[in-house]
Amino acid sequence: MIIAFVVLAVLFAVFVLENRVPVTVGFLSWRYDTNVGLAVIVPLILGLVVGFGMSWGKQQLLRTQLRNAEARTKAAEAKLREIDRQREIASDQQDQEQER
Repeated sequence: MIIAFVVLAVLFAVFVLENRVPVTVGFLSWRYDTNVGLAVIVPLILGLVVGFGMSWGKQQLLRTQLRNAEARTKAAEAKLREIDRQREIASDQQDQEQER
């Protein structure tokens, strides 16, 4: 993972250095003079950070849901074991009564 990050960082740096043509970036009434490389890379990196944040948030939500489902499953299994135990006791009692 770290190797992939380093490779991408180097590729981004090379892209920025190779694309130094000046350009004016405009958004609504805001204007900014920069080079083409930065005008492309900065939004890309911001998009990656926002996407990572959103997927991390969703992952945390899914982990919480999984923990809750596991807890409900354990409770249901315990209840099922208790029912089976009670059924076995009742069956044993019936067998003893029939033997008399």
